[in-house]
Amino acid sequence: MENKRGAEFTIGMLIAIVIGIVVLVIVIIGFVGGWNNLLDKLNIFGGGDDLGSVGQTCALACSAGNTNGFCKTGRDVKGLTDADLGKLGTFDSTNNKLALSAGGNLKVGGNTNDREVDGLTCSMLKTANLIDLGECTAPTCA
Repeated sequence: MENKRGAEFTIGMLIAIVIGIVVLVIVIIGFVGGWNNLLDKLNIFGGGDDLGSVGQTCALACSAGNTNGFCKTGRDVKGLTDADLGKLGTFDSTNNKLALSAGGNLKVGGNTNDREVDGLTCSMLKTANLIDLGECTAPTCA
């Protein structure tokens, strides 16, 4: 047997150390910078999509004739301005509530030029002229 002066260093151990360091860095960043800030930057666990991405999703739902996806599925939209919110209904910036023209209220987050609203449907966005469906005629929502 050869003269071994230390433990073997395997590839598996090296991979485990690298993964451990990555997890440790993420945990440190989460505690120092705040978990919400970290999750928003990583855009995992929700966080919403910008208006362009939601518009593409709505155009697909329209072209597929997916009435439920177009009319009833609430989408989390970020990057809206106060002017955009005004097209959807009446925005109360004091309480961060949006009274929709179609009825009901939604909670609004973010700052003046980077608002986020959860629960907007494609139908609401189309009625407010915030998305373009191209050649597709929007389904009739009941």
